Amino acid sequence: PQVIQAMELRNEGDRWLEQGDLDSAIASYEAAHAALPDDNDIQVWLAGMYWVQGDKDRSQAIIDQLVPTLGASQTHAGVAQVLVQLKDTENAIIMAQQAIEEDPQNANAYLALGGAYEASEKYNLAIEQFARAATVAEANNQPELMAIARVRQAQLLQRLPLQKSQNQTTP
Repeated sequence: PQVIQAMELRNEGDRWLEQGDLDSAIASYEAAHAALPDDNDIQVWLAGMYWVQGDKDRSQAIIDQLVPTLGASQTHAGVAQVLVQLKDTENAIIMAQQAIEEDPQNANAYLALGGAYEASEKYNLAIEQFARAATVAEANNQPELMAIARVRQAQLLQRLPLQKSQNQTTP
């Protein structure tokens, strides 16, 4: 019952996020966390939402709680991915770079950095990070992450000529 309740509250929070209501989304995620306090994903989302809300101390407290369980690099990569979703690409880039510094073998960190660059319309940098994610994932025998990274890279490579042609001006 707690899992179902937490999932319903997360879905409600996601709907609030779609509507641009961060405060209501946080309230829903906090209720989900109360129902399922050991769910790391809920905590990662709360850390990201608190960060965007400007409550860096509360965000950092959650990050500090997650590090012993997930590891510093995975925690920072997860929060970076949430920040991308919340359109805070500048901080997502910083958080993903920190995750890479903590563990250069974390394919998720490169995926997060690639996603942040893509959201920032820095497509060449995104393609480079997705390629790195694929290489690291392959070296670590993570075929699912390798496939995700290659698909994201391929999608950007296909869009890149379109992006360039749209950005060119004609005399």
